[in-house]
Amino acid sequence: MPMKNVVSWNIMISGYLNKARNPGCGLRLFREMIKMGVRGTDTTFVVVLTACGRSAWLKEGKSVHGLMIKNFGMSTLIIKIALIDMYSKCRRMDDARRVFDSMLVRNMVSWNAMILGYCIYGCPDDGISLFHEMTGIMHCDDDYGGGRKERKRSKVAEQLVIPDEITFIGVLCACARGGLLSDGRSYFNQMSSVYNLKPKFAHY
Repeated sequence: MPMKNVVSWNIMISGYLNKARNPGCGLRLFREMIKMGVRGTDTTFVVVLTACGRSAWLKEGKSVHGLMIKNFGMSTLIIKIALIDMYSKCRRMDDARRVFDSMLVRNMVSWNAMILGYCIYGCPDDGISLFHEMTGIMHCDDDYGGGRKERKRSKVAEQLVIPDEITFIGVLCACARGGLLSDGRSYFNQMSSVYNLKPKFAHY
């Protein structure tokens, strides 16, 4: 193909990384594309970051993150979610949290990515704490017992998010990892009693 545009590059890179299950060739194509001066799109970076996460290739993932900052500066929501997923699967939860905290807008997918990251790859307690933050659940210790602590307002507009089935997969996984049987039962019951969600096979 004498002339290659970003669409053709994306098709080839995605083919190697997803269908052919050959991340090495896919990443080599990605580097070749960058060397030829072709600016990647959101699709390019999401596919490559996803592959780095699946293979736990932290060095390559950080390199892609650096290229993205150099080429685009501000990241879009979908790319930041891919970064959270990649860093989580590489067990770099501090890096994942930095990306999460930098988000001015968060949707359900971004909350789920961070909660699942903590619950599966990081500290389960941090995942449950973030679930409480997402749903606006406040513990008594936050306001009583040791005096009211000053709360720092986030750059993110205060907006409670209603959890979905994926959120509870992470929370229940955290309870299983932490041996929190009673808490796990409570969260499981909340699915139907509070959020009107029907448990699926993955929740049992």
